[in-house]
Amino acid sequence: MTLVTFHASVLGTAGTLLLVMAGAGLFVAAYRWRLSTAGLVFWLTASAYVFAVLSMYMGQTAINNAHSLPSTWWNNRFAVTAMPLYLVAAALAVDRVFARFPARAARAVLAGMLLVATVLQVNWWANGPIARAPVLAEAQMSRDSTRYSTAAARWLSEHYDGGSVLIDESARGNSVVPLLGIDISQIYLRASGDLFDQALANPAAHARWILLNVEEEGSAINSGPVDLVDQALIRLPSVRAQYHTVYSSPTHAVLQRND
Repeated sequence: MTLVTFHASVLGTAGTLLLVMAGAGLFVAAYRWRLSTAGLVFWLTASAYVFAVLSMYMGQTAINNAHSLPSTWWNNRFAVTAMPLYLVAAALAVDRVFARFPARAARAVLAGMLLVATVLQVNWWANGPIARAPVLAEAQMSRDSTRYSTAAARWLSEHYDGGSVLIDESARGNSVVPLLGIDISQIYLRASGDLFDQALANPAAHARWILLNVEEEGSAINSGPVDLVDQALIRLPSVRAQYHTVYSSPTHAVLQRND
């Protein structure tokens, strides 16, 4: 499954044309160079590719697409690690083909065929970019799944008039701290370490504002960590009573302390 998932992203990123050409180039390199100096330099371009596959297999990183479990979109950009090898291999294949046909007319025909194939490949992508390019599918999912958190952050930015903010920036959809436009010294987040733990234990004593993800754990859109701030307020209703909701959406809310 590791290889299928990874190479599904590679196919959507590189396209069939490049992979066919790269396959021919890999055959040529293996036949002509083997482990010579030129061959070793060539195979060195595969280092990032091999590292990415091994990291995925060993669980150090993850890629999600239509072929993974769960089936969602995540880290498909890692397919780019295969591009140095495939691009150099494809260039080698083209060079070898052109070398066998030195006549100018023959090369013109070959170049025309390559151009037509490239146009067909681009047209295939253009007729279904979201369905056929995993990176674009992931980008659309990210945009759709963070529209509410983005709106909440912008609301807080526009209405902020002082005081500290408590937010679990590691929770699903909460990577919106730059949108707040608030000095980082006024924000309690996981990166604050012990200060975040203290604010989590007693929010009212530390934060005037709270921005939190209120999705239920396991909901369809929530594929990331749950919001620690939301969980703390659920466990401590007396603390929640010290705040009132000033902005809400299906997934996010902004709370203000009852000063």
